[in-house]
Amino acid sequence: ESRARSIDGRRIVHFASHAVANPIEPLSSYISLAADEQHDGLFELWEVMTDLSLEGGLVMLSGCETALGPSFAGEGLFGLAKGFAYAGAESVIASLWAVDDASTLNLTQAFYRELAAGRSQAEALTLAQRAILSGEMPAASWWQRMFGIGPEHRYSHPYYWAAMTLTLTR
Repeated sequence: ESRARSIDGRRIVHFASHAVANPIEPLSSYISLAADEQHDGLFELWEVMTDLSLEGGLVMLSGCETALGPSFAGEGLFGLAKGFAYAGAESVIASLWAVDDASTLNLTQAFYRELAAGRSQAEALTLAQRAILSGEMPAASWWQRMFGIGPEHRYSHPYYWAAMTLTLTR
């Protein structure tokens, strides 16, 4: 958690971790990280909003339900994604439901490949989602081999590729 608090000024920040959206107390929603002497390992929304000053860049929240939260009139959904936007992220990619680890890994790898090739964030995400949908998977990762999912496994159902959403804040 201490390391997560030192991300100010980074162009791209990626949290691949378990997350919990708290619909009753949204400021208590959190990303689960390693604890240390100073922090409990629960990087809560209120901490993101008060302790970070991101000054632009992309934040990728590839944990489960990171785009969710309660809806407030005039504010929309209030959750982790909105907290990173409030902290200064120029854009946030977050998930709308509990995501599958293997397909999310492949989706994020494809996204970063497209981003490195000069695509916009929106275009890179779209192309990555299409790659997952069409079965254009990279070589089997250690994760896929461990669970017996080879590159030929198809993730055509939207559950596997449509959870991630891009929010531009500026």
